[in-house]
Amino acid sequence: VVTGADGRFRITGLRPGAYDLDARAQRRTSHSPTLVGVGVAEQVTDVEILVGMSPAIRGSVVDDDGKPVGSAEVTAHGAGGTVERATADEKGAFEITGLAPGSYMLMGRSATYLPAGRPKVTLESNDVDGVKVPVTRGLRLAGHVERRQVCDVTLDQEGSMIGGQLQMFSPVTTGPDGEFDVGPARPGEYTLTARCPSGEQGKKTVKAPSAADIVIEVKAGATIAGKVVDGKGEPVAGVTVSAGQLGGTERTTIVNDMVMSGVQTRTTGKGEFELRGLDAGTYRLRVLDRGRPLPMKTESKVTVTATEKKTGVTLAVERPDGVIRGVVTGPDGTPLADAWVSINQNIEDLVHGIEGDRGDRGESRMVAIEARDDENGESADFAPALTDAAGKFELTNLPRVAWTVTAEAEGGKLRGRVTKVVPDATITIQTEHVTELRGTVRAPGGPPASFSVELDGPTRAQRGFATPDGTFSFGRVDPGNYTVTVTSTAGNGKATVKVQAGQPATVTIDLNANAIVVGKLVDPAGNPLGGLPLTVIPDTGDGNMRIELHGPPPTSNPDGTFRLEAKAGPSAVLVLVPPTPVTKAGLALEAGKTFDAGTITVETGAKPQP
Repeated sequence: VVTGADGRFRITGLRPGAYDLDARAQRRTSHSPTLVGVGVAEQVTDVEILVGMSPAIRGSVVDDDGKPVGSAEVTAHGAGGTVERATADEKGAFEITGLAPGSYMLMGRSATYLPAGRPKVTLESNDVDGVKVPVTRGLRLAGHVERRQVCDVTLDQEGSMIGGQLQMFSPVTTGPDGEFDVGPARPGEYTLTARCPSGEQGKKTVKAPSAADIVIEVKAGATIAGKVVDGKGEPVAGVTVSAGQLGGTERTTIVNDMVMSGVQTRTTGKGEFELRGLDAGTYRLRVLDRGRPLPMKTESKVTVTATEKKTGVTLAVERPDGVIRGVVTGPDGTPLADAWVSINQNIEDLVHGIEGDRGDRGESRMVAIEARDDENGESADFAPALTDAAGKFELTNLPRVAWTVTAEAEGGKLRGRVTKVVPDATITIQTEHVTELRGTVRAPGGPPASFSVELDGPTRAQRGFATPDGTFSFGRVDPGNYTVTVTSTAGNGKATVKVQAGQPATVTIDLNANAIVVGKLVDPAGNPLGGLPLTVIPDTGDGNMRIELHGPPPTSNPDGTFRLEAKAGPSAVLVLVPPTPVTKAGLALEAGKTFDAGTITVETGAKPQP
């Protein structure tokens, strides 16, 4: 919401619970959120949100020749997924305000230009000026479909990177003239796919920038038709059938907890579906309810030839009519009335639901996850429930997958949760008083000017801080065991703490100096590779890797060199190129010392490994 001239605001339509309120106006921003609890049918008034002057990042967007690029969007990616944006003026100058102190990666792009690097900026109490954000002119892939008609045209992103990230091109819909224009894109090989409501489809593989006036010939494609039924053979209406083509790397795109990839269609009232305009090949069929995969009871792979019209395909699923019921109690075990009970599926459970039907050994999959605020998009939320006078609740029409069930009461002062609940289930949720976790960061040379703190426990959070004495605080923390990790340019550290219900907890983290990893990325011919994303991960020695990134990773410099800060210990450099990352393991990193990883050869587009 936007405040009035007197600074007053009004937010309506809130369900009971606790809310963190932030405010910003140009150079002023909240240094910490204001916590407000809202009860059932309660109206909270005269809330004050304190704002103060915040530092800014200023600079210019420049092209490969160092010349300014106007009207580009610059994004600053910080801790905990924080993203702030600004648009450069006609002379390429930009200013990003409203930022909390911390470290940020900057990226620039426009309808014509792509990111060419990711400068890192550490923001403390003062402004940072003179930052150069590099971009490079992208290419447009334009042409038409033949026969000319309305079609959806998509661009295959496999093996294609943009500023160190997979290019996520949105489909474009042609007009009746069949013309399309997709981009910007980097030089390389692309596959354009056209799929038309008429059932016609076509593909064209092109090399940019040599491609000009691309013509995609479309013709009658394959069709897969059938019915979705439940375990009793009854039709399941109103669900989505998604077909993802196998071969090479199977890619699944998740946007705001909903699977968005593949050719999709909804079932009719009789549970019938028809997927049209398919290319020849083998497809994995999934059935989705509000974007989430339903457990399958039958084989979901179907093979079609170029113009085959395959019918009679029956997909048996567990009907999404599951129920989770139970009772919410207070800390003393007494049933709690007027508690809000909601469900969500964490990303690990969602991905497991997708990967759970993984069959043949040797299949390669990639899951791309994007969090995006799309007000016009379909909602994947399930309605919450309010407990009755006996503390009882019931959530209905649920897919039988693993859910996290959370209860909140007394304006967010009480909270409890039960994880991995699969309908049909009866549970008891005991709430406890949330509390505050405070801490202090210490380093040999004094506390760092800015640092990032991550909580891993019942409450998961990440936030940047810049306090003169190295103190930090998190409100509304659930009781339980926590690992607290601190990263900064001055060093890194980790500590554990047990949080008791309703009792403020404290923790002290002593920092160790960062290890520095340097090296260079080259292609098989020895040419430097700039702009590739890479990171340092622990080397467990067992061949297993766990990669968890909060925000965009750093990238190599235009000359292929890189410099990374990491925690000391056995480590590996991971170059995040599709379809399979390139790894250099066996790094023995020592605190405060520089390790030269040497030259790392990167061959993109390699065949996926089993």
